[in-house]
Amino acid sequence: METLHDTLNARTRQLTSFKKAIGLSLRLVAALAVFLVAWSFFDSHFPPLAFFDMRALMLAAILLAAGIIDRAKGIVPMEITYPLMLAGIVRAIVLSDPSFLLYWFALAIIYLLNVVGGGDVKLLMGMFGLFPHFEFFVVMEIVIIATHLPIVLYRHLQRATNRMFVKELLARIHIRSIELMTGQTTPHELARQVIAQRPSDAELSRRGDRLAIVFSLAGIFYLFLATPAGLNWHL
Repeated sequence: METLHDTLNARTRQLTSFKKAIGLSLRLVAALAVFLVAWSFFDSHFPPLAFFDMRALMLAAILLAAGIIDRAKGIVPMEITYPLMLAGIVRAIVLSDPSFLLYWFALAIIYLLNVVGGGDVKLLMGMFGLFPHFEFFVVMEIVIIATHLPIVLYRHLQRATNRMFVKELLARIHIRSIELMTGQTTPHELARQVIAQRPSDAELSRRGDRLAIVFSLAGIFYLFLATPAGLNWHL
């Protein structure tokens, strides 16, 4: 005979399953919404981007949400990154423009070296998939230099130990360059040494900078420049 305890456990499991199903459904709906917003930039049924365009405002809100969530939780939601990446792939197929692959290749190398976290890289891959333009690359670099680089330099150079680390790093780069030019090492061996010395995923998660907000600001700034109020760049 089924006891009250067994009944409560069964209802708890059903409630948990129901909550998981609802959560998964909401995440799928959110991912679909992100994809549709991203694709709307390239759908021929839509007019060119205008100032205060609803598409630009929605994508800006999505990018800003990714940056805020990353700052708060250290995670860039995959409901944002994967749909952006998928939209970039579909864009390349429809427009016969595979230029995004060059940026994705560079980002893959950055990821393998653990320079930035996986979520940040996927967000960048999504953004470069949507905007595989040199102008967007320039905007990204300007925003990083203007907003993040001074903070990093100040934080790393304010302590004597960090200043010594930077000097040692520059010395190692100099030595490795001489070894490469004189034939004492090969590009393959140098790459192997760099990969072996890269920080682990745990170290990057614990000590790494959360850069999604910086990348998001660059994307928002680029969207503004693509409007008639900016430089009227064509997406």
